[in-house]
Amino acid sequence: MDASIIITTYRRESLLSTLVADCIAQIRALPELHIDVWVIDNSPDASARAHVDQSTEVHFVHEPRPGVSHARNRGIADSAGRCIIFIDDDERPAPGWLAALLTLQKDTNADVLFGPVHPQPVDDATPMDHFYTEFVRQDSDAPAGAAIARHTPWAGLKRGLSRRPLASNNTLLLRSRCIFDAAPFDPSLGQTGGEDTLFFTDLQRKHRRLLWCPDAVVTESVPADRRTLQFYLRRKFRNGQITTSTCLKLAPAEHGLAVAWMATGLLQCLIGLLFSAMWPFDRLRGYRGLGTVATGLGKLFYHERFRQIAYGQAQVSTPV
Repeated sequence: MDASIIITTYRRESLLSTLVADCIAQIRALPELHIDVWVIDNSPDASARAHVDQSTEVHFVHEPRPGVSHARNRGIADSAGRCIIFIDDDERPAPGWLAALLTLQKDTNADVLFGPVHPQPVDDATPMDHFYTEFVRQDSDAPAGAAIARHTPWAGLKRGLSRRPLASNNTLLLRSRCIFDAAPFDPSLGQTGGEDTLFFTDLQRKHRRLLWCPDAVVTESVPADRRTLQFYLRRKFRNGQITTSTCLKLAPAEHGLAVAWMATGLLQCLIGLLFSAMWPFDRLRGYRGLGTVATGLGKLFYHERFRQIAYGQAQVSTPV
């Protein structure tokens, strides 16, 4: 098998059927390759089963253990593709997405490829949609094949790198160079998040080649209940937590980098408070200030006692 597309899902049946159909269409546009799709349902009752037509191209697996880590690990274990491709159940691939990933991997022999994720608001539009959907956007102006920068406070000093976040949505990885055990994604982070950042950061430390693939575009649906100030601040806080906690979960841990991120977080709190005071005069700038404060607080309050469930029931926002 040349590649396996893995879709982990939790009660997003209304989006899942369209995504699977898109993947099949792109597979059939590459008849010279052997590619299949694995739908890993992480709901307790396998609610997506009735919405997935199984075939030689599409396989359905129920993984009842809660947490996206268990779902991803199950997809890796059950599939057989030389290349493993992750796409989220609320995303849709643009035309040529699959070909772009596989072509660049062949041309560069990359161990991991990351593609762009562009937000797509759904439901009624609001004047603040552009602001609220920016946390979804994962993009870069770096050229194809550029290395993905290591996430550090001083990453911006290095030129020519892509600063696309180390998230698993819209990624390709080479099985033989990236998968070393039965649980590559840490199950302890499966419900709170950060398991993908930890996994890819560890690959960077192992000197794997993580490259940017700008032509492999997907869009992510952003429903109205995710386009709110409350959701935006909660996501910013969680991102800050992941930044610091990842440094300490690596083996060996990077305590110095964790301290640097905490110092950065304290500075973000101070700067963010100054900008948030502009809220009565400039709402957008004030909201950005609040987001900066939330990110900084996350870097400081990263301990597990402050983490909240982000996957599973808390993840669902689109009606089935």
